[in-house]
Amino acid sequence: MNTNASLNSSKTLNPVAATFQKLFDNDWLDFAISHVNPLFSVTRTKARVVSFHQETPDALSILLQPNQNWAGFQPGQFVPVRVDIKGVIHERCYSITSAPGESTIRITVKRQNGGLVSNWLHQHLLIGDIIELGAAGGEFVLPAVLPEKLLFIAGGSGITPVYSMIRAALASNPEADIVLGFYARNYLDLILLDELEALKEKHAGLRIQLCITGERMFPEDLVGRFTPAQLQGYCADVASRETFVCGPAGLIEAVVAHHAGKGLEAQLHKEYFGLPPVVREPGASAEVIYLKSGLTVETSEPTLLQAAEKAGLKPKFGCRMGVCNTCSCVKKEGVVRNLVSGAIDDTPNTLIRLCISEPLSAVTLDI
Repeated sequence: MNTNASLNSSKTLNPVAATFQKLFDNDWLDFAISHVNPLFSVTRTKARVVSFHQETPDALSILLQPNQNWAGFQPGQFVPVRVDIKGVIHERCYSITSAPGESTIRITVKRQNGGLVSNWLHQHLLIGDIIELGAAGGEFVLPAVLPEKLLFIAGGSGITPVYSMIRAALASNPEADIVLGFYARNYLDLILLDELEALKEKHAGLRIQLCITGERMFPEDLVGRFTPAQLQGYCADVASRETFVCGPAGLIEAVVAHHAGKGLEAQLHKEYFGLPPVVREPGASAEVIYLKSGLTVETSEPTLLQAAEKAGLKPKFGCRMGVCNTCSCVKKEGVVRNLVSGAIDDTPNTLIRLCISEPLSAVTLDI
């Protein structure tokens, strides 16, 4: 099937849908018209699988053609992906690795041990399949005014949003001064390395330092996990650079500690791939009141989502990492800590994400 033609036909159906929306439910319209064009939806963003590219043995890039409801994204953002696995809808968030403004979008998915959705996407998704997307989200993006010098530090699949940001920065300023420290366990884990090297060939201002935590093969590469001395070796002018770090908690905490020690916290931006270590004292407990459920519990669980589940409640959730917003709810009262940013929220009637909120006092939730 011609994908562009399919997309165009979905657009021509919009006036028809608009005419009948007063008479019919959106879900009914979706169901009826999807028999003619599966990509069409009145309100939902659907996307057709166009092609695959195996980046590494465990990382797969998926090119998608979205329908007319796709609102675009900023480099560094993720997109929620919803798939039907054995009759159950599952949602996970994946970074977008294509450039804004293109008619297609690309996500890069690393297979996780025991990961239900990532393994399903690797093993069962086919060209031509239709999947549903949420709205792009995330605050790990480039500033509106591009800094003169940039430092990116990425670990493992944390390279996926970083790659999109580097690509956008170079598109905005081909002479941009950019340093990338790319950490991986071994050479097979260096996702998107070929494309990064191609960018390096075109842009003299882009410097890439590979850091292998296992056994290295080439003398120009560094060995071992992040250290301040290591960073000084490949980016001596770190103090003059806006820094973006993405990857596992250990890498991020090491970079945060380095920048805090140098007084550089204001120019550091971070994105966890996975939750950071729990910061609450072991055994500490807090009272949680669930207004709508009429339940009050004492909990020592690390997050409010886990506390609710242990109490027998079933709040909605998606990624469990604080990125998809599925578990958002209103905190009526109390003090919580955001486990990703470390921010303390003591303001009444604020929207929080249960999966990354740690109770620091008695908390009242509108669930």
